[in-house]
Amino acid sequence: MTIPIVMVVLSLTLNHQLNRRVNIIVAVFWVIFNLSSIHDYPTYNQLLLAISMGFNLLTIWHAWKWVYIGINTCPATNIFFRV
Repeated sequence: MTIPIVMVVLSLTLNHQLNRRVNIIVAVFWVIFNLSSIHDYPTYNQLLLAISMGFNLLTIWHAWKWVYIGINTCPATNIFFRV
């Protein structure tokens, strides 16, 4: 649960190129980690790991295709959001 929280914070604080690389590296790590241990779990957990790997592969694909347009600021909170 900690890693998704850290990834959200990093996506708001890192620059585009570094954020893109970190997303790809972390997602590849989780795909490899889940593939290496999927056979040790019962069928239901294997299904959950397969769904998790699918979302990690989507993360890799989106990070790879991500085109940086600019930064938009939320006027109410003055927090930067990626466009």
